[in-house]
Amino acid sequence: MKQRPDSIYIGAILACVGGYMDGYSYLLRDGAFATMQTGNMIYTVLSLTGYLPDGAMKYLLSIVAFSVGVMVAVQLQRHMGTDSQWQQRILLLEIGLLLVVGCIPLGRWNLLANVIISFVAAMQTQSFKTMGNHAPYATTMCSGNLRSFSEQCCTAYKDPQARVRCLQYLLIITCFVSGVFFATCVTPVGGASSVWFGALGLCVPCWYINPTWINRKEARHEH
Repeated sequence: MKQRPDSIYIGAILACVGGYMDGYSYLLRDGAFATMQTGNMIYTVLSLTGYLPDGAMKYLLSIVAFSVGVMVAVQLQRHMGTDSQWQQRILLLEIGLLLVVGCIPLGRWNLLANVIISFVAAMQTQSFKTMGNHAPYATTMCSGNLRSFSEQCCTAYKDPQARVRCLQYLLIITCFVSGVFFATCVTPVGGASSVWFGALGLCVPCWYINPTWINRKEARHEH
């Protein structure tokens, strides 16, 4: 099924939430990167070779949860019909799971919280991956966005479309970093339940891609 490109506004909000989830998991849940699995793979190897005192299991479980999250998103996409339907279901599931994470006490249950956040991040990464101009992007990590931004900068001086894409990637990266910064401000005060700010942020794109709302917008454009 061909996927409808995401609005740049949706991408910006999702990137902000993605950065926030990573900041939350790192600051409050034992320093784990719940959304960036490259870091967890590095930590796994360092743990197995004795360079980190933590057991490798907590990083491996996050990696597995991420893989399972991608698989779940793919299956929902295959069986839910239009983009707006299955993407909205994904966001509702993400919101529900983040509400659960906010109820998990800090400390001994941090591993469970990180596994759930990894699962959420995977579904979001799989479900929202192209912007309005069909440019690929990611909302829970920055390496690919930074590479694409740098690539577009090389031709931005002579290609108007490249300039637009360059600014779009810069916006996504800025929103991701802003989400991390916001996490540093609120997590020391809000504690475990501060992840609910991420759930609140997801409510905006969830409403925006409501099938009824999208159909109304398309009908107005046709007229």
